[in-house]
Amino acid sequence: MVTALDKTWHPEHFCCTHCGAVLGEQGFLARDLLPYCPQDFGLLFGSRCRGCARPILAGFIAALQGLWHPQCFVCAECSSPITGGTFFEANGRPVCQRHSQPHSQRHSQPHSQPQSCSFCLQPLDGAAPQQRDGKLYCPLCAQHLLQ
Repeated sequence: MVTALDKTWHPEHFCCTHCGAVLGEQGFLARDLLPYCPQDFGLLFGSRCRGCARPILAGFIAALQGLWHPQCFVCAECSSPITGGTFFEANGRPVCQRHSQPHSQRHSQPHSQPQSCSFCLQPLDGAAPQQRDGKLYCPLCAQHLLQ
């Protein structure tokens, strides 16, 4: 038997609400008292990349009031990866130093990852994070992932 979400389930019936996969060793996350596999939870409720609009499931860059897949954080002019810790902004998009000159509204900003939950990617902003295997989790994700 599996006891979760204030119910008791046969193991083969404790499934992801979205895809129907049996929730076993991979763990689960809940929303509105419904269980989801981590993959579907990220796809349905996770943060989206400002570059490609696909869900961010792991690894990100926080910059320009949004989150980006590392491969999507590229110069808006030449598509070169932004490297070196400094980028320029043009109309809300990153540009490399070479292409920053034509833009009148330019300024450099270091891009670094703020402390965010390793799963849902939301800023921790004073929440008491929990740590496991060197990763930080917000209280809600920690409640579901670290059981």
